[in-house]
Amino acid sequence: MHTKHFLEIREDMRRELQKCLQDQVPCPESSQ
Repeated sequence: MHTKHFLEIREDMRRELQKCLQDQVPCPESSQ
């Protein structure tokens, strides 16, 4: 199912965002 893929991608993005926050580093997506 495509929904599974979508959820997976969203989880990955969320994980990356959390990592950036934990690392306290300027994220490229934070600029948006």
